[in-house]
Amino acid sequence: MSKRMHCEEQLRYDISRGKPPAWPIFSGYSTSALLPMLEHIVIAMKARRVAEVGCGRSTIVLADSAKQVGAEFHSCDRYDYRWLFPALFVGDTKAFWALFPAGHFQVVFLDHLSSRDYSVKDVDCEIAMAWECMSKPGILMIHDAGNPKYAVSQSRWIKRGCVLPYGHSMAIIVKGKWSIETEPWPKKPDTKEVKEW
Repeated sequence: MSKRMHCEEQLRYDISRGKPPAWPIFSGYSTSALLPMLEHIVIAMKARRVAEVGCGRSTIVLADSAKQVGAEFHSCDRYDYRWLFPALFVGDTKAFWALFPAGHFQVVFLDHLSSRDYSVKDVDCEIAMAWECMSKPGILMIHDAGNPKYAVSQSRWIKRGCVLPYGHSMAIIVKGKWSIETEPWPKKPDTKEVKEW
């Protein structure tokens, strides 16, 4: 089954010109504001496995980010968008998540729950399937989580994370403890290298 993707013409146009699909941000495409964050999370986590449900501009960014860190990337949509991503799993999410063992993914992006066809119970079930396939530590990102016209905004899962307001909102939920590897701060600043402004 095939269906026109939201803002598909703009995406096809950007790809035909060889432009990175995230920049410049196309104002009619709500996920665009989130694309740099998706990229940075995959890279900062040094993810080994990344998944996405809901194919679009985010698919290109996540696939590229996964490639940068040597991670495997899997994407699923109920419609056939293999013109965009040839390895796309076309089918329902239950069959998609069943392909992977528990704890498989470090980063998951759900971009398919912004539909009035989903009830809160449906949304909770969708998130639970993704959560089961996530590792600790792991980051789950859910697009449109703060938009009250969709049931996803009422999900009990959304209360577990934070909702960022831009790009029609995105929830970020962390599974397990996550810390960024950093070098320790020096105990005393080196005054020799301090320059006056």
